[in-house]
Amino acid sequence: MRRAMLFTAVILGLVSSLRAQEPELDETRRHLNAMQQRLDDPTIDLGVRTDLALETAATLDRSARAEPKLDDKVTRWNAAVGLLDEFGKHNAELPRKRELGLQSAVYRWATARAWHDHHALFPADSRAVAEETAALDDAIARLRLIVGGDPGRLTDNIRFRLAWALTDRAALEPLDSPTARLRRDEALDLLKKPPGEPSLAGFHALLTAELLRKEGNLDDAAVQVAAAAKAATPPPDAEILDVLIPILLVRRGFTEARKAADAMTISDPEKDLWRLRIDLAEWKDASGDAAQARRRELVGDLLNQVQSLRNAHAAELRLALSELAAGATFDEAPVELWDAVAEGHEIRGDSVKAAEMSERAAARADALGRRDQAASSRLRAGGFLFQAGKYTNADAVLEKVVSDREAGPARARAGLLQALARARASAAGGSTDSYEHALERQLREFPDDPTAIEARWLLGVLEQSKGRTDRALELWKSVPLGSSRWIQARTAASEASRHALEDRVAAEEREGLDSAFSRAEAFIEESIDLARPRPESDRAELLIAQSRLNLVPIVGKPATARDATDRCLTMNLTASQRYRARLARMIAMAAQGRYVEAEREAQQHPHWVDPSDRAGLLDAVRQIDLNAAASETDLPQRRFGQVARMLIQPLLQDPSLADDLRNELTFRLARAMLFQGDAQAAQTTLQNWSPTTNRVDDRFLKDLADAYFRLEANELAIDVERLRIKKLAAGSPPWFDARYGLALAYYRLGRRKDAQQLIEGTAILHPELGGGRIREKFIRLRQRLGSTQ
Repeated sequence: MRRAMLFTAVILGLVSSLRAQEPELDETRRHLNAMQQRLDDPTIDLGVRTDLALETAATLDRSARAEPKLDDKVTRWNAAVGLLDEFGKHNAELPRKRELGLQSAVYRWATARAWHDHHALFPADSRAVAEETAALDDAIARLRLIVGGDPGRLTDNIRFRLAWALTDRAALEPLDSPTARLRRDEALDLLKKPPGEPSLAGFHALLTAELLRKEGNLDDAAVQVAAAAKAATPPPDAEILDVLIPILLVRRGFTEARKAADAMTISDPEKDLWRLRIDLAEWKDASGDAAQARRRELVGDLLNQVQSLRNAHAAELRLALSELAAGATFDEAPVELWDAVAEGHEIRGDSVKAAEMSERAAARADALGRRDQAASSRLRAGGFLFQAGKYTNADAVLEKVVSDREAGPARARAGLLQALARARASAAGGSTDSYEHALERQLREFPDDPTAIEARWLLGVLEQSKGRTDRALELWKSVPLGSSRWIQARTAASEASRHALEDRVAAEEREGLDSAFSRAEAFIEESIDLARPRPESDRAELLIAQSRLNLVPIVGKPATARDATDRCLTMNLTASQRYRARLARMIAMAAQGRYVEAEREAQQHPHWVDPSDRAGLLDAVRQIDLNAAASETDLPQRRFGQVARMLIQPLLQDPSLADDLRNELTFRLARAMLFQGDAQAAQTTLQNWSPTTNRVDDRFLKDLADAYFRLEANELAIDVERLRIKKLAAGSPPWFDARYGLALAYYRLGRRKDAQQLIEGTAILHPELGGGRIREKFIRLRQRLGSTQ
């Protein structure tokens, strides 16, 4: 029974009213702070302070009812209850304690009603019933403490409120359960005595009618409804309908029910919802061959009500669709009704059932030769299965749409959703080949459809993950400027170029490095220029990317990096953007030789760290590590090591640090110590440490092998280099680097023959030995091996 409008009527006169206009949040806060000071002032008369307590709670109540978000509503009602409880606790002899007790119970009941309404709209939210139950139990417990007393308005209200709360609580249990019956019996007993307050009589009669209806006493219930409607202060029409129409439906008075709904002063969406409920009840009641024609009429009416609610964008649409799904099982129905029932099942949280209904809609559309409509229904079925985590099933349904050349506009959207379903399936352990095939087909079949933009972005991400950076860059660069994915594509392309350059620096590949950097630099500068009309946050992302690009050792321009971060930090940034910009600025200062400033920033890092951006932190730590490793003289290597050390050590004191992050930061700290020449401290740091199993890319493994070399742990270096060779593509630059590292480890252990054989074997398959500097390193090592024989 819906009684949200009853709230002020049943407590009329209990509290002083404040302004009808809801105060702004800051004004409310100031008002409440001022009120609280007065509530705590013992020099003010207790009666005055009681009024103030009720007024303050009423302010919170009005604020709660004006709040659109449920959690904020509940927070404010909880604050009102807490305030009244605290005031009563500190004033044990309070004469008006029952009044405060009623108000606190009312706020708990209001909380329960809010959860009840939320559950009606969102039946899949598992919290709702438990929260409503807890709030009602608390309200009932509070009201039991104050029920009884001298006759009068307050006593009538308490008794009525308790009956109401008991009725609502009974409704949360099966109708015939013993506890539900006991609660309804207690509520009826409380309502036996008529209220002395005339304004309460109509509500009193209506609640009695509802209880009698649930007990099956329809005649007496109807009498009470009539009495409620004729009361001096009748309940709102909407409240009367909540009790009257269920009585008429049980009596099969469908025509009378429709007349009652049409005659009442309620909104058009409310009338449509009642008409749908009446049609559903009559549809279920109809039976036999003669009823089939009537059922067909009713199906048409049901669709009319649903369409009317859609056109009105009414909240009642969710209620209508949910009740339609739960209210009847249709053997045959029009396409539109199956689609509506599917939506209802989705609202109720059963996406698999929703998909089944959408498939029925598609089958019906196919039978009528409406291929495009069938495709739309199958697209919805695929979406429902995707929501349910049934990715393989979704793939199969969506394939029917994508492979149908007459599927219409749904075909392109189905293709993208199919790709996403395959991506989720591959994430569970399958191959990414089918995902890649779906994305490639999307670009081939629908190159001009908006879904192709998303496909380009996703395929770029996939190509990058497979190490095909050039193809990823090509896809990302083709994302148009007006797309919402443009900034992501541009920054991803810049970051991919940066990482590729860093990998080459780490592998000591110098050939073509300058030209690759120039191309990456030109791309990011072009992107910044194109981004001028776009939001400031987009330009900030590109400036951060420009700064990070210019921090690549050997080819980067630290002054440009510093300038980019300085420009960025003048903008209105998100917390993550500001954090990443400051990290880049710190690295730029070190790269410029301004070591003291960089170390000071690292020392102050705990005061400006963004704990939520662990990825940005780790990326910066790795970049510092690379700058140190690539330094050609001892001084910058030591100073970069000091910056890393000052940055990392305080972080490791945080007990909440995730295990994976702690693992790599410990490793990077040990490397920082090695860069400073403190091998003993590094060895102590790595005591009881083992490499994380989640971080096995080649950059990490190369750094790990390098650390073992610096610690003269050559046996461990051999294991790492062998793992690198196993994981890398034969003939790739990192593969040659790993082969060289393995040969060097053999040499250092005195295993000259193994080293010689490894080099010769590599030269037989690849006479150029990787070319460039790696070839020179192989030749020098071979010369040393020859000189020691």
